[in-house]
Amino acid sequence: MCDVCIFSYISIMSTSRPFDMIMDLNDSKYLWKIALRITDIWYVQLPPKPGHLEMILMDSKGDRIQVSVRKDQFNEWREHLVESSTYVMHNFNVMHNDIQFKACDHVYRMQFTAGTTLKQREFPDIPEWEYDFKKFGDILDGNGRNDLLIDIIGAFDKVIFSQTQGNLKKVVFSLKDFSGDFINYTLWESHATKFEKHYNNHCNVEPMIILLTHARIKEGQGKYPHSISNSWCGSKILIGEEIPNIDKYKQRYKLDIKVIHQHGSGRFVFWDCQCADIIGVSASDLRDQMVAEGEDDPKAFSLILDELLARTMALRVKVQPSYNQSSVIRLSEDPNLIKNILDQIVIFQSVYITADHDPDLLQVLTPAKRLSADIDVDLIQSPLYNSTQLSSSKVAKHINID
Repeated sequence: MCDVCIFSYISIMSTSRPFDMIMDLNDSKYLWKIALRITDIWYVQLPPKPGHLEMILMDSKGDRIQVSVRKDQFNEWREHLVESSTYVMHNFNVMHNDIQFKACDHVYRMQFTAGTTLKQREFPDIPEWEYDFKKFGDILDGNGRNDLLIDIIGAFDKVIFSQTQGNLKKVVFSLKDFSGDFINYTLWESHATKFEKHYNNHCNVEPMIILLTHARIKEGQGKYPHSISNSWCGSKILIGEEIPNIDKYKQRYKLDIKVIHQHGSGRFVFWDCQCADIIGVSASDLRDQMVAEGEDDPKAFSLILDELLARTMALRVKVQPSYNQSSVIRLSEDPNLIKNILDQIVIFQSVYITADHDPDLLQVLTPAKRLSADIDVDLIQSPLYNSTQLSSSKVAKHINID
């Protein structure tokens, strides 16, 4: 006789609320659950309004949202909120992001409520925050939102204006990014004071690198181009060694093309992105490849540079007289565009190429023979850049090396 056993399986459904993603947050409810990393915290005090805390939260997909902690809840949470730490967060208000100057571009923003809970927990799948720097060329082109705060980085160029009136301090200077573009940069009060302190103590052996978070884009007026300033609350300025991984911003490789004929000469600078367009590899990667092959002589030229020979290109350049160079902003090998330019300017027939890893150090080199016509670069329909010009360059001779 067999005993018959009957087993009853009970399916137990999880009662835990699943994690929501930041990109899915909206104002349809307030019972949300997210895993997050705090990437930035700052305190806002704009009298006569009471002060409050602002933060930027990021999830595992890298999406970000701005959150506010009101003054009446600030003391409750201030000891628990640590920048770069990860948390699980429940229950909060979600509302349209109608802030005048937004720290991120999410359509919505969050706000703590009396029912909000926040508990620190390890989430290794949420990456560390990495800066997403805005290119100066995009800002100058008008490709930026005036209501969206941005992060920028560049090398100090020169002081334009400095003023102190009572407790109000202001300094304006120009900054150069790694594409060779320049933009004016205004700092106020404590940010201006910090800059001047570093400026007065800075040695000129290497460029002074400056990073500004939550910077405002100021729309150009008349003859004045777009510029940048710190926001009254939230901007952080980091200078030199204060910048994380500063070394990767100090050494940027470039390719210099020097055109010489008789008593005229000019220098075109191709930065990383333009080098990738023209020879299929960035200047920094090309330099790394040469070093890996045991070739560390800065006057030794890679075989790949021969691809420049016998090619004709149209270049949009920004003339920089103080540096005796013109930085290449865009390039094209479109034959129709080239023909249009050649109808107006002289063809360059010989170039001399040098490679250098320091964008602020220019060496005046003279090839053994000077061939090519005098430089005559005319401005051709360039409303976006007052100092940007178009030229055509034809590489017709082999590279000469002294």
